[in-house]
Amino acid sequence: WDGFTQAAEAPTAAARRLAEKNRLADLRVEAAAARATAEGLAEELNLAREAARLAGEAEAEARAAQRRGRVGFEEARERHVAAERRQAQIAQRLSALEEAKAQTLANRDEAAQKRAGATQALDELEEPAFLAGALENLRARAMAERAQASEARAALANLRHEVSSRAARVAAIA
Repeated sequence: WDGFTQAAEAPTAAARRLAEKNRLADLRVEAAAARATAEGLAEELNLAREAARLAGEAEAEARAAQRRGRVGFEEARERHVAAERRQAQIAQRLSALEEAKAQTLANRDEAAQKRAGATQALDELEEPAFLAGALENLRARAMAERAQASEARAALANLRHEVSSRAARVAAIA
């Protein structure tokens, strides 16, 4: 006797081979399914990597756009400050021209009163030859003062127009 024993419920060698063959077929099916899953996951990994790359590019573009936006904002702020400065200068010039206009109008009124007084005095006098020359001088002076007043009005109108156009530009910039 060589000591070989076999239990009654123990499978035979053929049964074991059949079980192992079935197990091998099941493992092949599982291996094929695992390969398909691995390929799917590899494809998902590639898609995720591509998405990450695209997201990185989008982030870089967004940061560049943000930098450009900041530069544009700073330029706009500088233009706004410059426009405010120009508006203040124009307001000062306008104020000075208003004062000059008021002074010119006062001078004109004074000249008109003097002219009226002179005209009245001339009317009361007989017109000798030397009074005719004085009258011509007064008329020339009155014309010069009228021209001066007209120039002041034109300058004032020009400055008012400039102030309104600059205010419109400042509003557009804002």
